[in-house]
Amino acid sequence: MKINFRINFFFLFLGCFLFISCEQTETVEKEFVLRNSKEFKYELEIPVKIQGRGNIHSMSVEEYNYERSYWLYFNRREGILKPSEFIISDDKEKTDSLSRFNNVKGFIRITDDSAYISLKMPRYDDSDDFPDRWIPFEFNGRYAYKDKTR
Repeated sequence: MKINFRINFFFLFLGCFLFISCEQTETVEKEFVLRNSKEFKYELEIPVKIQGRGNIHSMSVEEYNYERSYWLYFNRREGILKPSEFIISDDKEKTDSLSRFNNVKGFIRITDDSAYISLKMPRYDDSDDFPDRWIPFEFNGRYAYKDKTR
């Protein structure tokens, strides 16, 4: 009986340690990059650094760092863009329905040297195709960009 208790306690302690030690943060770089695009006139790269520690699936507590980007595609470079005028995707040059974010609310304001993002992303609490609520896009804000279109 003591052995079963010790084994159960060990696995409970190990599970709690791994669960508590898993963390991840995403931070956006302060400067975006504006480029010409193939399907749309412009693409705006939103570079993101991801840092974290732990993976509960592999029972690892190692630290990791990597970079990824979100991509905005649009045809007009000045003024306020409504969701019908842009596509946001997490895959470069993939604007099909499988890669882009759907049912986005808000706007993006593009100026000569910056982009102001004010978006809300849908959240689905059940299994239907209708959003139950919207939450702010985690990278809302005003960002300068490098213009590589010229």
